[in-house]
Amino acid sequence: AGTFLLFRKRSLLSDTISHSTLPGIAIAFILVETNGGNGKQLAPLMIGAFISAWLSMQTVRWIRGYSRIKDDAALAITLALFYGLGIVLLSVVQQTPTGHSSGLQNYLFGMVASMVIADAYLIIALALFCAVAILLFFKEFSLLCFDSHFAQTQGYPAAALDVGIMTLAVLVAVVGLQSVGLLLIMALLIIPAVAARFWTHGLAPMLLIAAAIGGMGGFIGAVVSSVFPRVPAGGAIVLSVAMMFLISLLF
Repeated sequence: AGTFLLFRKRSLLSDTISHSTLPGIAIAFILVETNGGNGKQLAPLMIGAFISAWLSMQTVRWIRGYSRIKDDAALAITLALFYGLGIVLLSVVQQTPTGHSSGLQNYLFGMVASMVIADAYLIIALALFCAVAILLFFKEFSLLCFDSHFAQTQGYPAAALDVGIMTLAVLVAVVGLQSVGLLLIMALLIIPAVAARFWTHGLAPMLLIAAAIGGMGGFIGAVVSSVFPRVPAGGAIVLSVAMMFLISLLF
């Protein structure tokens, strides 16, 4: 998904999407706890994060479509609005009886150690869904990225495909919340794609290389965090991916 965002010149959209997950996480926790459930369960928190991030994406599209505000300003306005709302809701969560032990702050920076096997299965399922969607619509996404006007003349629903790409980006952001957190997920969306661009001129190989770089960065970061317990996994993963970018840039 980061590769398509890169070619659509919407790299900063990933930052807006990631920060906009916070109010959805807080609202999901409050709703589950209010109804007698366990607000720490990953599935409802991911659903809340997805809905919130998807709404932020639609807010950006609405601002761009119905005003003279440029893309960068629309992204900044949406990011500030949703992240500010998330901070307020997070303070509300802290005032609830179980809020002090909610662990929602882990979603800011990531917390791999808190994952259980059920969480891993859910993340794998979402990742496979994204991969299958990219395989099924690879031709359409590629055409939209390189020549959206031609795609429209050929009868392809350019607006729907654009929403599809951004929805995949939202799903990827939600998948990465537990590992690197919403403040750093932008790095995993964009840096592997940029690094892969140095190694190939083809879009399909670029997708595979970006996935490999992201996977290797996640593995190396998790190993470093386990060897050095005081090193947060999210930061270690991002630094590992950034090192691969520097290697790609140099060689």
